[in-house]
Amino acid sequence: MKISDFQVHRFCLPLTRSIRLGQRAVRERKGLIAVVCNQNGSAAAGEVSPLPGFSRETADDAEEQLVRLKALITGSEIPEGLEALCGGFEIWLGELELAPSVRFGFEAAVLQLLAAERRVRLCELLCERPLEAISVNALLSGPQETVLAQAGRLLARGYTAFKLKVGREPVAQDIALVQHLAALLEGRAIVRLDANRAWHPDQALAFFAGVADVAIDYIEEPVRTFADLVQLLKVPEMTAALAIDESLRSLAPADLSTLSGIKAVVLKPTLLGFEKAMRFARAAHKAGMIAVMSSSFETGVGLRILAQMAAGLGGRDVPVGLDTRRWFASDLLNTSFEVVQGRLDIAGLGTGLGDIRPGLLEAVDEQ
Repeated sequence: MKISDFQVHRFCLPLTRSIRLGQRAVRERKGLIAVVCNQNGSAAAGEVSPLPGFSRETADDAEEQLVRLKALITGSEIPEGLEALCGGFEIWLGELELAPSVRFGFEAAVLQLLAAERRVRLCELLCERPLEAISVNALLSGPQETVLAQAGRLLARGYTAFKLKVGREPVAQDIALVQHLAALLEGRAIVRLDANRAWHPDQALAFFAGVADVAIDYIEEPVRTFADLVQLLKVPEMTAALAIDESLRSLAPADLSTLSGIKAVVLKPTLLGFEKAMRFARAAHKAGMIAVMSSSFETGVGLRILAQMAAGLGGRDVPVGLDTRRWFASDLLNTSFEVVQGRLDIAGLGTGLGDIRPGLLEAVDEQ
């Protein structure tokens, strides 16, 4: 199969509320859509949306790389066996040193072309027995009254998993919030926590002690560095279940087999690339960890790819971190990306370019 055409488009969508990303508050989401076509007339789209404060590349960097990639790749053959995700994309693209967000968008588009050629869904290309529906953990953030109100509404709407951001307030305040949330949920939903590397080890241990009586699924990236995390795992009194996210960017999939005490890996393909994220997921399963596919505030275009990736892991239903559509005032998709009763129906996600609203896209090569 050949790549016959490659189009790059910009977008900028308003948010209903600001997203706090590190030290920044963002009120709009900027990114790019890469459309890749083959000689048979099929076309597929991938999203390239670096996350400010987390991605090393900017949207301008990503655009420059996509334009360069377009010039290099148009007219070339797609290598065989890429769908195995065993390093084929790295062999093909590695020397180009593309940013993770560019790799994610381009790799997703190419894999969708391969799936279309075989007349299967992307999740079926990735796995013989993909999940037909996946659970979603509701993302909670803000002051206590806001968090508890959100949790009550979403619990009533069928959510059975919640993810709460901690580490932005004093430790005692975070402990109180977690205790109140647990009391509200009364064991009807699992609780996950994400500190985004906010604490020193002594603060983390104080927090763990304060929530020791709360059933917590896992606590994500509690301390500031991976070295601190490794040391924390050696503390005898440390019994909390931990998850890694940011740490993955300095690790290789094979490194997971050397870690003990880690319950979950949280995978953000925009920060890793499609192939690398799936390799981490498979390595995590092999190491006895759970793999949680998660959003970096992508539009519906990226979210439906992430949902297909999560379904394509197969196995048991693990709640995924795809509850970010609520932050967008509008979407690039005509068909809304909706979570119903806390779950996503994979068959209802839609595919192809016909669902993308062209009026929200600006062609890069027209400038």
